[in-house]
Amino acid sequence: MHMQVVRCIKAFCPDFQPIRQILTGIGATCIEQKKQIDYFFLLPIRTDAPGSRRLKLRVGNDQPRWIYYYDRNQDGSSLVTFQRSEVHDPIIKDILAAALGVETVVHKQREVWRTKHVIFNLDQLHGVGQIFEMELEVEGPNDPGVQADYYRELFRPHLEADIHGSNEDLIAALLKKPNEA
Repeated sequence: MHMQVVRCIKAFCPDFQPIRQILTGIGATCIEQKKQIDYFFLLPIRTDAPGSRRLKLRVGNDQPRWIYYYDRNQDGSSLVTFQRSEVHDPIIKDILAAALGVETVVHKQREVWRTKHVIFNLDQLHGVGQIFEMELEVEGPNDPGVQADYYRELFRPHLEADIHGSNEDLIAALLKKPNEA
């Protein structure tokens, strides 16, 4: 299975309009708008791998797919390695839910913009709010940290706090009861 690596920047965003203006100005194109539901499954803890591991089933407008990934936070962004596979038999979700358990379900409306090597997601996360996410494809041995820094500075005036972790973490924190915090 093919592994992909991306450098991610993720932050809360109070208003997508200035973000859309910048995206248009740099030649990005809005390629789709879609609703997505991500089912995150419980995974056994592994001590031999740095960062966090996640397995999710993404259901939306297109073919459902499995996404297995792990991430490592560094220098204001995270380096994410992942594998994707289309789901051809939807019963597998029920089987894995029974075997592993579903930890979190994330509902979102996503607007996807793209340039040659960068995907920009403008997400409305149910129960959380608006989130800006940039995924910069890592090709070869070079980490495009300089390019990630460029985009961070370009969008910084329109972003709020950085988000470290996944949407699953945001929903889990939201669902925690005050006496569990």
